Amino acid sequence: MTLSPEKYNKFLRMMNLYQEFEGLTEWRNNLQKPHNKISQEKINKILELHNLHPVCPAWKIAEQVGVSDIKVQRILKENNLGKRVIKTPESKRQEITIFANENQNLTQKQIAEIFNVHENVVRRAVSKYAISYRKL
Repeated sequence: MTLSPEKYNKFLRMMNLYQEFEGLTEWRNNLQKPHNKISQEKINKILELHNLHPVCPAWKIAEQVGVSDIKVQRILKENNLGKRVIKTPESKRQEITIFANENQNLTQKQIAEIFNVHENVVRRAVSKYAISYRKL
């Protein structure tokens, strides 16, 4: 069970449903942490190293902390510090679409600058909601 965090969490939820289980308190006292979990100290160290050297590759941080580079990349992604950026929320895309529909005289590049997003976000939002719009 400790190999998969999802299965382990499901097991813990199911065990909590059975309050009349005789050995529940003893069992809770003997719970083991999954072996593939990273301690909070290591997570803090990874974030600290990334903040000190934002262009430092993940494998260098992994060597300093003592974990794999994939785990470093996952932690950075969870904290929105990796190379990839979080997707634009649907509400903001709808707002962009409404604004683009009302201001047909602006180009997609100008709208992108107003909303501080990439030009492709505007293009995709306009095409998703099928608005006739000029592409200058």
